[in-house]
Amino acid sequence: MSEQQIASPAEQEPPDPLPRPLPRTQATQSKSRFKTTETLTCFLLLWALCYLSLLYGRIPRTLYAPGDELDSAETLVGTVANRDVYAERGFYYSPAVIASNKKLNGNGGAAQLDAGTNAIAVTRELPGDLIQVFPDELLVRKGTVISAEIATKLQAHNLSLQQQNRLSRRLLPIYQTALLCGLLLFCFGLSIHSLKPDFFHRSERIVLCSLCAGLHLALLVGGQWLHGNLIYGNSLHLLALIPLALAPALAAYLMGMRIGLCLTVLLSALTALLLPSNQPYLLSINCFLVAMVGLLLFHNVNKRYRFMWGGLGVDAAVLALCLFFAWYQDMPWIWSGIGDYGPKLLALALLNGLIVVVALFLLPSILERLFDVTTPSSLGELNDRDHPLLERLRNEAPGTYEHSLNVARLATDAAKAIGANPALAEVCAYFHDIGKLYAPDYFAENQHGDIPNPHDKLPPEESSRILREHVRYGVELARKYRLNRPIREAIAQHHGDSVIAYFFQRAEQIAKKNSSKAPDITDFRYDGPRPQRPEVVIVEIADTCEAAMRSLFSNQGSAKVGGARIGERVNELLFAKLQAHQFDAAPLTLADFMKIRDQIVQTLCNIYHERPEYPPKETTPAPNETQKRPAPTATPATPATPATPATPATPATATATGDSGPSTETP
Repeated sequence: MSEQQIASPAEQEPPDPLPRPLPRTQATQSKSRFKTTETLTCFLLLWALCYLSLLYGRIPRTLYAPGDELDSAETLVGTVANRDVYAERGFYYSPAVIASNKKLNGNGGAAQLDAGTNAIAVTRELPGDLIQVFPDELLVRKGTVISAEIATKLQAHNLSLQQQNRLSRRLLPIYQTALLCGLLLFCFGLSIHSLKPDFFHRSERIVLCSLCAGLHLALLVGGQWLHGNLIYGNSLHLLALIPLALAPALAAYLMGMRIGLCLTVLLSALTALLLPSNQPYLLSINCFLVAMVGLLLFHNVNKRYRFMWGGLGVDAAVLALCLFFAWYQDMPWIWSGIGDYGPKLLALALLNGLIVVVALFLLPSILERLFDVTTPSSLGELNDRDHPLLERLRNEAPGTYEHSLNVARLATDAAKAIGANPALAEVCAYFHDIGKLYAPDYFAENQHGDIPNPHDKLPPEESSRILREHVRYGVELARKYRLNRPIREAIAQHHGDSVIAYFFQRAEQIAKKNSSKAPDITDFRYDGPRPQRPEVVIVEIADTCEAAMRSLFSNQGSAKVGGARIGERVNELLFAKLQAHQFDAAPLTLADFMKIRDQIVQTLCNIYHERPEYPPKETTPAPNETQKRPAPTATPATPATPATPATPATPATATATGDSGPSTETP
């Protein structure tokens, strides 16, 4: 049957004749496996990206000078500075030595450079002759006429930059950069594997993580270029310009806090290697702290106003860390020269937060479709009960809809108890039984007392097939309506590979009675796979317990069922699932299962609490009415009609309520 034939309720065939089975697909049988080729390819691309970025960061930078070219100090005297120039690093210089340097071109210029640098190093022992320049010190203001003293200072600054770049190329050659990138990525992969072992089972997540790292490196390179060609500020302006919190916050928002934390450590190390600094460890710490602020503020944002508060938090963190960075470096101009760099620093910090907010508001909606990930915003949209699938479920299968609402309440409370994602558990519970739209009348919660149970005329193998079919049809509906991957997994896994025990026992009884071949248990087993997420495990337990409670209360009544009986029944169902190894693939401990059990029992007691039975109300006429009304004419008493005994639930009805045998009360 094609998707168009089963999508619309008007085109659905009635329960009689039987619904035709859906074509067998691999949707419910897909199992995770380690994709070696995809993983290695993504890591090689990420390594190449990091390697090229580090090489770019080690390329000698253009000289920071007011003019286009700087040959000697004498050529700058009398000219007007066309931009602000800050000291990129701290250095000492001797005016006498610098004045002896001539034009630096060709091989001769390189020799003079070495000689001049050595002379500077020697004269450091003469405190009376040396002048100290601090990092980020303002060397010249834009529009200032350059004097001989300023020209000498600029020349010394450029000599120190050139020598630093030469030393950098000697200390970090190409092969060392490649090795360093490989070691960083190796440690990154090990940390992710230890925190999230199933991360490498999906190549989409690896590609997405690589994109986040590439985005961060692109921001570093682009920010460095803007700072050197357009901004013309000091290192604090560079730190305020680059949105260091964007890539880690985006990774945490799309893939979880653990992935974001691992990526934060990697990007902090790469930031310290890529950006120029006398103290790279301070850069690493600054990037790590800014990224952690972004992680904490944006990893679980599901409201628009939280984006605004997150942006303001990033702004405050950037400003505070920049000032602390300057204070920690003991820059004497920090307070006296705040009027020179403060307004630009504030503007860049505000721009930083705005970039983070806009990017996190726009990029996830694109990336979650491309890489099939789930974000808090998408969960908030799916939590709307006006979703077309839930509308269909409410109209075509009202009993299943009410059952799903109760399961959602149970799952939400249980997820909060063990620290899982309650929003994800709630949404998965809403959609876990949408496959019952395939044949809603074959499930007991949608049957009425005046409608005969269609399972009464079916062999147990056919009844089991219809019950199992709702899982595959639910996955097909989820794909058609583009539900996120965790919800599709919940639909496919909420019964695991459990056996529909009642119909299997019924088939065994029939085979024994007719002396025929014993039934095949695979005909009564769900296709699986077993649940792997904690939220899906909770949905399966809540689904089983809620169906069992419906059957229990319908058979015994609320007056005979108390909290102790609910606890016993939930305990039986949970340990039956554990003994069947249905939850072996989930990262849950026995303590977690005990918390889930206790919370589900508490919630069920709140839902199905015992209510007092009120005595029948006696109708006694008022005194004035007794006097006015004539006495009623005596009529012969009719014999009382004997009470009709309660009809026990049929086996098919009891089983269809919860889809699986262990989840319901069977006669």
